Amino acid sequence: MLKNIVVYTPIILGNSLSGGANFATSSILLLLGVGIIFLNKKSPLGYLLIIIGFSIVSISIFLSLKMRFLPTSLFKTLLIFSSIIGGFCLLIKTGILLFRK
Repeated sequence: MLKNIVVYTPIILGNSLSGGANFATSSILLLLGVGIIFLNKKSPLGYLLIIIGFSIVSISIFLSLKMRFLPTSLFKTLLIFSSIIGGFCLLIKTGILLFRK
């Protein structure tokens, strides 16, 4: 079923976050956080910079991906989307059960 979905990255040099900074610029916060943690293990600023830097790098990688659907039959399309919705419903049900305890 998933062989009909093509995920690719267009080759655009230096662009991430839709024309924003490149990878080196977006990872500066991550490197600063690692440096602060190297000097002082209990620094909350270092951990905050690591979290922010990692999320910026992850988001820029995720947003640079492009997805294209190849032609499929209606049955396969309905099967794919119903599986996705079923998986989300199971995740929500598990989360509700975990928060009730």
